Amino acid sequence: MLNSYSSSHATINNNVHLKPACVGTLQKSHNKSKFKRFHVRSDMATWAFSDMPHLSEKETDRYTGDYDAKSGKYILKGPEIVILQIMCFGDEELMIEYVLKSDYDV
Repeated sequence: MLNSYSSSHATINNNVHLKPACVGTLQKSHNKSKFKRFHVRSDMATWAFSDMPHLSEKETDRYTGDYDAKSGKYILKGPEIVILQIMCFGDEELMIEYVLKSDYDV
């Protein structure tokens, strides 16, 4: 209906693709939870959906954390998190509700 136009002289058809907006809502489900928005192809998405989910990473010259052979530095991971909810919206954007694992296990 919205992708065609007809008149007595011609018919014009256009393919229209609308990316759906987010559907539904995220409600805070834990008293210590927080929300974070990021792109699905970002480093943060890689960290958040890893075996030990976390939201930040920083390099250091000290002997702590995991060693990155490419950069020659040690990686300190941020605190481990538990993802409670995920919402997809827009152009591959994600919003998660998360809580620190130390707060979730209590």
